[in-house]
Amino acid sequence: MDFVLKGRGFSRAVNAAKINGGFSRRCTMTSAKTAALRDRSAARVAGVAVLVSLFSFFTTSNRATFCSYGDAVAHINIARRVFDSQTPGLLQLGTVWLPLPHLLMIPFIFSDAMWRSGAGVQFLR
Repeated sequence: MDFVLKGRGFSRAVNAAKINGGFSRRCTMTSAKTAALRDRSAARVAGVAVLVSLFSFFTTSNRATFCSYGDAVAHINIARRVFDSQTPGLLQLGTVWLPLPHLLMIPFIFSDAMWRSGAGVQFLR
C-alpha cells in the first residue's frame, strides 16, 4: 500500500477500498436502491398533490365558490379589462399587483360565462 490515512473511521474505509479495489458492490447497490426509493417517493408526493388539487377543484365547483374573497374578483376584473373596457390594453393591468397572474388569466376568461362564474381562474390556482 502506498498511502494509508490515520484517523477515526476514515482510514478503515480508505484501506478497505484499496484492498477491495474500490467501493464494494454492496455500496453501489445501496445507493441505487436509495435513488430509486427517492424517485418513487417524489412520484407519490406529486400524486397526492394532484389528488388534493382535483378534490379542491371539484369541491369549489360544486359549491360555486370560485370567487369567495374580494381579491379574486378584483384579479378577474383586472384581467378582463385588458381586452374588454372602454380603453383596452396592457395599461389596464395597473400597478398594485404584479401583472403576471393577470396575463395568465386572460386566455381563460375570454368566455363571458367563465368570467362571471370565476371558473376560468380555477386552472391557475
